[in-house]
Formats: sequence, structure tokens, C-alpha cells
Amino acid sequence: GSYTNTAEGDGSADTDGNGTGDTPVDSDDSETVNASQASSIALVKTGVLNDINGDGCVQVGETVTYSFEVTNTGNVTVTNITVTDPLVPVTGGAITLGIGASNGTNFTAVYVITQGDLNAGQIDNQATAQGTGGGSMVSDLSGTAISNDDLIITTLTLCGPPMRHGKRFIRNKEQPMDFGKGGN
Repeated sequence: GSYTNTAEGDGSADTDGNGTGDTPVDSDDSETVNASQASSIALVKTGVLNDINGDGCVQVGETVTYSFEVTNTGNVTVTNITVTDPLVPVTGGAITLGIGASNGTNFTAVYVITQGDLNAGQIDNQATAQGTGGGSMVSDLSGTAISNDDLIITTLTLCGPPMRHGKRFIRNKEQPMDFGKGGN
């Protein structure tokens, strides 16, 4: 885009030195400034662990609800914004964001925790937002804040039966006993 500013000036000049404006002066000037269009968006992804049975521990089949906030960080409107996530299907249709606008309610996803997630002790991944602004495609990887693209990590708190620390009990110094093998 561009902006044109025109200025006009009228007056008179003292050309004979007698202190009066005896010669009319008229001047017009225009200046056109080209503004650069910069389209950009930022995606912030957050996850909330749903402890379905309320025991404070994570089990297979419990879920994580993800929300996605998209912000227009550029200087043009961005249209047809969508969010995709390789981990889980994202719900919510395409949106349009004006300059500086954000939307944190349109895009959501629910992920079901697997045994592999429990074994890893965490779930980590990133989503992508993309749209069109100023005639070009724009995209961003999700981060933990607008200013970064850090991987989203959901730490899983595991619980289980207490574990025995060691298999042997000492009856006396000379004769160890293997617990669980029938004894000696």
C-alpha cells in the first residue's frame, strides 16, 4: 500500500524591497510513501491434563485437552487461518484476524494418553498455524509464548504399587535368604 500527502501554499513575496508583498507566490507539493506489508502470526499451544478418576495419577485412556491461541503479529489482516497438529485432530474452522487481534477459543483438541506416553513420562509435540496475509502464505510453529516456538511438553505424573528395594533379606551373617523363592 501507499499513502500520498499533498501540501499547498499561497502567499506573496516582497520583490521590490518596499516591505509589501507585491508578487504572488503559489506552490504545491506531493509526496508518496510506500508502506511495506508484513504478514505474520504466532501460535501458542497449552495442554491441560484431565485426571478423569481424580486419583492424581495418569493412566492409559485419560486425556489432555489442548487449546490453541493464534495472534496476528503483522501489519495486515490475515485470513483463512487454520491449525494442524500431527498428534491429534484439531477442531475449529478457518478464522480471520485483524491487525493485533487474537483468538484462543476457536481451535481445540483432545488427546488420549497411551502406554507409550506413560513409558516416556511426557507428551511433546508442536502444532502449526497458517493463513494468508498481504497476498502471501504465513505460518508459525506453536510455542509456549508468542515470542517462541518452544516444544510443548506435558509431563505425566505416574503412580503405581510400591516397589521393594532389593530381593534379599538377611537372616544372619552366614546364611542369606532369597525372599519369594521358598526360603532356606
